[in-house]
Amino acid sequence: NIAGPGDVGGPVTGVPGLPTLLTNNAAARLIQYGSTAVVSGSLTSNGAVLVGRTITLTFVPLVGSSFTRTVTTSDTGAWSFSYKAPYTFHVTASYAGDDNYRSAEASTVVSIAIKVNNTAPARITKSLATNVLTFSGTVSPNKAGSYIFLYRYTSATTRVKFA
Repeated sequence: NIAGPGDVGGPVTGVPGLPTLLTNNAAARLIQYGSTAVVSGSLTSNGAVLVGRTITLTFVPLVGSSFTRTVTTSDTGAWSFSYKAPYTFHVTASYAGDDNYRSAEASTVVSIAIKVNNTAPARITKSLATNVLTFSGTVSPNKAGSYIFLYRYTSATTRVKFA
C-alpha cells in the first residue's frame, strides 16, 4: 500500500491506482486588466511524468459564470492554458484518474488589477475635518456598480482607508 499526496494518514486500502501529483501555477498572480493570464502545471506519479492525460480546468471568475476547459499533458507531463480574463478568477485543475492512476486536484487564484486614472489630484496638503475634498476620475474598464476605495498614504508604506 502506498500513501500519496492526496491521502489522509496511513496506508491506502481499497483505493486503486498509483498516487498522482497535479500542480497548478499562475505565471503571475497579479496581472493588469487586458493582459493574458497563463496557468500551467504538470502531472506526475512517483516522479514519472504522465503523458497524454486530460486535465479539466474549472474557472470561477469574481463576476460572471464559471466555465471549464480541457488541456492535455505533453510528453513532459506539462500542461498550459492562456486566458484573457476580465476579472479576478479562481482556477482548479483536475485529473479524473483511471485504472492505473488516482485522481488529483490543485487550485490557484489570479487577481486582475484595474487601472484608476486620477484626473484631478488633491492639491491640499493639510485639511480640517470641515473641509470638503472632491475627487474625480475614471476607472478602466468601466466598473459601474462597484465600490472604489480611496486611501490616504501617510508614508511610503502606510495607507489609511477613507471611511
